[in-house]
Amino acid sequence: MKGLNFSWPQKSEAENLAKTPAKSILVPDVSSSLRISSTENLYIEGDNLEVLKILQQSYSQKIKMIYIDPPYNTGNDFIYNDDFGHHTSWLNMIYPRLILAKKLLCDDGAIFISIDEGEIINLRMICNEIFGEENFVNNFMWLHGKGKKDSWSRTLQQYVVVYAKNKAKMKPWNEKKVCDYPFKNPDNDPKGPWFSGSLSFTETRSNPKSKNFYTIKSLSGVEWSRQWMIPQSQMEQLIKDGDISFGKAPDFDSVPRKKIRPGAKIDVIPNNIIDDCNTTRGAERYLESLFGCICFSYPKPYELIKKLASFMNLRDSIVLDFFSGSATTAEAVMRFNIEENCSNKFIMVQLPENLDEVLGKSVTSGKSVVKNAIEYLSKKNLPHNLCEIGKERIRLAAKKIIEEYGIKVDESKDEHNRIACVDLGFKCYKLQSK
Repeated sequence: MKGLNFSWPQKSEAENLAKTPAKSILVPDVSSSLRISSTENLYIEGDNLEVLKILQQSYSQKIKMIYIDPPYNTGNDFIYNDDFGHHTSWLNMIYPRLILAKKLLCDDGAIFISIDEGEIINLRMICNEIFGEENFVNNFMWLHGKGKKDSWSRTLQQYVVVYAKNKAKMKPWNEKKVCDYPFKNPDNDPKGPWFSGSLSFTETRSNPKSKNFYTIKSLSGVEWSRQWMIPQSQMEQLIKDGDISFGKAPDFDSVPRKKIRPGAKIDVIPNNIIDDCNTTRGAERYLESLFGCICFSYPKPYELIKKLASFMNLRDSIVLDFFSGSATTAEAVMRFNIEENCSNKFIMVQLPENLDEVLGKSVTSGKSVVKNAIEYLSKKNLPHNLCEIGKERIRLAAKKIIEEYGIKVDESKDEHNRIACVDLGFKCYKLQSK
């Protein structure tokens, strides 16, 4: 942060952690992988600080979107390290990881960080220092359900803090929303009621050199020469289809506007309050439908991460989550690819926390959740660690996606079948000391 020195005990030691070279390498785990011959997705087991250092070799400035849900005081038993409960320890943990994360982002990339009110002030100050205050995008508030309460109030939101690598190089964001405008039919349009939307710049703001600078004429002969928001061919088709309003007859002398019909989706600037992406409880119920039990506490819904991804206009990009937990981000990317007909890849990173040890230390209401996870893994003859839950979630989600869309995934990734081309697998790697 310019003009302000944000400091805390052992900050210099934390910064030095980001500078020391990696002491490990990544080795493939073929037996844990899914559709290994065709996938470009990665699942990496290990300390994310080490993994972030290793990723610099191949992914420096290549990641378009990073989403993380780092540990904070939620009562979650799946914590990254028992010492991260206090502010100083939390700062020492997150600081070097964010330094390394920034180096992985491409120039028009951004990082999304889920956080609660306990650490948001510290997080903002750290991110201002690392990414620059000028690259702050917004602090989105996700309304996640009933929330938590004390004697004075109930907190309904969690935060998603967003910083760009270079905001000046990042395209403006928009999202598609179903129109809920008051539709009317002042011209007795046989297609029914409509609402008008702008299609042009004013004459003073128009660029005569733009490829979308052209002239159109109304039924009464009135002409407008200016820069439009759509190509001339598209404009002519809209006029032919009766989807352009020129104002009242017989003058038809109003600036042409598009007729937007009920149910149509339009591009709007995203609101910073997110209230249409499921809830924490809804995400738990969804995981229960996959696993047959609740085996992860406080998961984020895939709908939330999918929505955030839509802001970035991802097409053939890489999405990284280095606190991947139950691998919600992986499912969000797979679903986003199908719905948006694109080919993004994910990289999940998670510490293989020993769930038997977590269970032994747990004294919270989440103890039953840890027991459920252990029992599930035992039935599958899988090791009792959190990575196994994450990998299994991807396998189960992939199966569910295939069933939902009625598709057959072709290992050869048939280029003529876009659904078959959707990557529903992952290559697994584990950290190993050099």
